[in-house]
Amino acid sequence: MNEQRMRLAQLTDVFDTQAETESARLAKTALRKVTRDEIWIAVCGHFSAGKSTLLNNWLGDGVLPTSPIPTSANIVTLRQGDVGASVAVNDTDWIRLAPDELDRLSDYCKIEEIKEVEYALPRFPFGSDVVLMDTPGIDSTDERHRQATERSLFLADHLFFMMDYNHVQSEQNIKLMKQFSAEGRPYSIIINQIDKHDEGELPFHTFKRSLETAFTRHAINPDDMFYISLRELDHPENEVERLRTYVQTVIDAAREHAEARADLLVDTLLARSTRANDALLDELPVIEKQPTEIQARLQRLDKKAIWLTAFRREFFKHRTPIVASAPIMNYEFRELLRDYLESCAPEFKVGLFFSKDKTRQERLRREEIAVKEFNRLIDTNLRPHLIKYAEDIVRDLKLPEAILSRPDTLPTAPSALISDQVKSGASLSGDTVLQFSRDIESALASWVTKVSEPWVTSVETYLEAEGKDRIHAIETEQDELYDMLDTLALQRQLAEQRDELTHYTTRDLSDSRLTDLETRHYVTADQLPQKQVEHQQQEVASTSLLVDDITALSFDFSYEYAVCEILENHPLFKSRVKSLRHKLARAESETYTLAIFGRSRPASRRH
Repeated sequence: MNEQRMRLAQLTDVFDTQAETESARLAKTALRKVTRDEIWIAVCGHFSAGKSTLLNNWLGDGVLPTSPIPTSANIVTLRQGDVGASVAVNDTDWIRLAPDELDRLSDYCKIEEIKEVEYALPRFPFGSDVVLMDTPGIDSTDERHRQATERSLFLADHLFFMMDYNHVQSEQNIKLMKQFSAEGRPYSIIINQIDKHDEGELPFHTFKRSLETAFTRHAINPDDMFYISLRELDHPENEVERLRTYVQTVIDAAREHAEARADLLVDTLLARSTRANDALLDELPVIEKQPTEIQARLQRLDKKAIWLTAFRREFFKHRTPIVASAPIMNYEFRELLRDYLESCAPEFKVGLFFSKDKTRQERLRREEIAVKEFNRLIDTNLRPHLIKYAEDIVRDLKLPEAILSRPDTLPTAPSALISDQVKSGASLSGDTVLQFSRDIESALASWVTKVSEPWVTSVETYLEAEGKDRIHAIETEQDELYDMLDTLALQRQLAEQRDELTHYTTRDLSDSRLTDLETRHYVTADQLPQKQVEHQQQEVASTSLLVDDITALSFDFSYEYAVCEILENHPLFKSRVKSLRHKLARAESETYTLAIFGRSRPASRRH
């Protein structure tokens, strides 16, 4: 058994480290079962087939209190021990219930997180190494419970499939029995409530033969079949006593094949996980793009969305460095500015006669030369960059080409950009020329902002009309790209898990790790999850018939934001969290209305 125990521990460690919590819980249960050399006998069937009544019959009158087995739990096990119960409150934690707390067991099991209940009985007729397992109905209306039942049945060394007389050949029963036979699982069939049979309508032996023929036709090959009645124990066809004896026979046979049973547990767990992994991989769509390509596209879409929603801010933010970095103030131009600045000084004069007119003309000449050079430098070193900037915006945002044809995109710079920067009374020096140059650069930047305003306004006007559709298209594509990233991340994760499953026997487990895997983690009862308390419905003010009373609705997204906080650092959910945050921001900006009309009566609220 040591080899099987180690293999099972290694496989359990794979599930545990992969955070496959449900698989890990079932594997830990299987590991405890193998370590303690237990024999599990399971009873399953559809709801009201009589499973709990049968278990009470096996255990003896008075051993169990009334309705001890909570039907809402996924698995209920019965074993020998001091009176008490243990409850798996989730996939990792358990609590213990003392004898005086057992009447609260059914209340605990109404909590949706409950996974398993273990009930200990001092007078248990099958021995300390035997565990009886009861399950919710395989036809449970709760899909999670039905699936949990099917997933848990592999723990049983022998399965008793129970059905009532009227539903023996139901589609679901036939399907499950065929599955048991195909898997080679040891199982027997129990047909209960045979007291409903009308001998006058159909002889009982004919009824039995017809069932056996139907089962053979469907390739259903149980180890044995039993016809019982738990209401009429003296029914002439009742095989309840033969069944009780057979249970002990099954237990004795199982004790002789402990290693084979352990091998089957490991093989079943491994095969099931491998199939589930492969099935998930097969269901995922093929993504031809690489993650880096998708991320680059998402970045571009993010930038485009920002431009569409805040065009003015983005335009001037990215245009400012273009103007600031334009090489306008070269050495030659600064010398021209020095000459012009010199002509503006009060002491500057030209000639001896008629010097006032000559001085003014010389000042105008130098100003004209400086302005002409200024515009030449703008045309050479700034205007092309601004035009290209506008062209890039039109191309990237897919704006109409007509927007580029505006004549006032960047007109000729006026002379005031230079003349208005002259400070009266300033002496001519290197520092004065430098400051004069800086003032002109600042004036140029302000002027470019002013003359760009009509073009920016025209783009904003266009985007106000067309921007919403653009944003919607971007968000749709972003969602698709986030789905691609999630799919690629899941594919990588599944591939890594598949590789770990393939090589699980190479895992090196320490003694402490082995003990940890075999040991249940118990918490105190006050750590039980509580059912969410439904908010008390508030009576809605009644309105007269057909009166248009519109009530605005507001939604609290705090829970969704909390989920984002929890998952945003997980590599598998990073892109999805970003998408969720994006959708939350969009949802918060929307307005929802509810029209209320009708006769006066209390109304229930639905979300």
